[in-house]
Amino acid sequence: MATGPINPDLELVMDDLKRTTAIAAFNDSEGGVILREGLYKDLANVIADIAANYEGMEHITLIKKCALLSERMGFLRAMERAKPNSEIARKALQELTTS
Repeated sequence: MATGPINPDLELVMDDLKRTTAIAAFNDSEGGVILREGLYKDLANVIADIAANYEGMEHITLIKKCALLSERMGFLRAMERAKPNSEIARKALQELTTS
């Protein structure tokens, strides 16, 4: 039985579902919990350091700390949004396969 090419939208949604489901599963694991707790502690420590020392902090050090905040927050955001994004991808996949 010959099958046609896979719909590019379907392929993207399937890839997204695979990634978000894997991240969501990791989040629920012991390692995921430990990692999130560590990231939250990192954020709190960097914010406390900036708040306490910003007046005497060199500009490049402040930029470095802000970049660290941004990186950690982005990572946490991806982890925290994995389960909702997985549900969105699952619904999109269902729509694509039933239409």
